[in-house]
Amino acid sequence: SSVIVKYILAKKLFRSGRYNDALDELRKINSFNNPVTPFILFLEGSTLSILKKYDQSIRVFNDCVRVSEKEIKNQEVGYRKRQLKINRDNCIVGIARSEFAWRKFDSANLHYLDLEKQSEVWPEILFEEAWNSYYQKDYNRTLGKLVTYKAPVLSFVFNPEIDVLRAVTYLKMCLWGDSRRVVEEF
Repeated sequence: SSVIVKYILAKKLFRSGRYNDALDELRKINSFNNPVTPFILFLEGSTLSILKKYDQSIRVFNDCVRVSEKEIKNQEVGYRKRQLKINRDNCIVGIARSEFAWRKFDSANLHYLDLEKQSEVWPEILFEEAWNSYYQKDYNRTLGKLVTYKAPVLSFVFNPEIDVLRAVTYLKMCLWGDSRRVVEEF
């Protein structure tokens, strides 16, 4: 269908960094009764956020959550339902990311909490939550989020920036020895 073609074109434009062109293509799609609509909304919200149109991106991400939820309820257990849940969760996180970029750290913190711990995207979001706490100057919470990555269930996560954030946080707390230890362990 033409909706899918426009969506694929918008995705290619997005990936090539042509965000305004991607947005133009997405805005040509006016069907809310299409199986691709939740994914179109996620792409539109992401594009708006990159373009620093945070208020618009948050509105689109909220629509994305609502439409994804509606579609999830209409699905039996299976691959499509899983895709829709991941999309919904990415839209929830998209709200928090837009607020973080907009420097609305308190609001971002609340929206990060909307993501269920069972979500497949939750492990990678802990790191973003830690940065948000860092900017709120809540260094103990920052370290608390980061220590979660030491749990055996999250042993698959490898992100060297976790150690960087941990060391910088210790520096902010004037815990020079702890900061040095993190650097040496790295």
